[in-house]
Amino acid sequence: MVACVVAVGLALAGCGGNDDQAKRDQTYITSVNAAMQRFAQAAKALPSGFKAETLRTYSGALDRAAASLTAIQPPDSVATLHRRLTTDVSGYANEIEKASQAPLSADPDQVVAAQQQLLKATNAANGDVNRTLTAIGRKLDSSGS
Repeated sequence: MVACVVAVGLALAGCGGNDDQAKRDQTYITSVNAAMQRFAQAAKALPSGFKAETLRTYSGALDRAAASLTAIQPPDSVATLHRRLTTDVSGYANEIEKASQAPLSADPDQVVAAQQQLLKATNAANGDVNRTLTAIGRKLDSSGS
């Protein structure tokens, strides 16, 4: 599950320049990276496994990351993409929260199905976040930063 976030810090590391817009872009990048690094640290502290409490805690950490992202003022050129990033992270938190109910089930088929759904959601979230971050990076690069 942590891979979704680790990519965030890497994908937005390369923008920069000398003018005021470049400084604002860099502040934005630094803010996004900081929010995701806080999430990554929280996620690393969690035990692994498919346990309800672990999943709920992980979902809560993602919710906090989404709230941190929402509080960031993005450059106008990437505002729509930034909202998509926030939605990507928030949607992943919702999927994990749904999965947290399955370990409480006595039905092993339901638990396995939930594990498989969580794996699909994790793969989708990784792809969504990485695509969005790549688009943000390209947009910032093309805007002359």
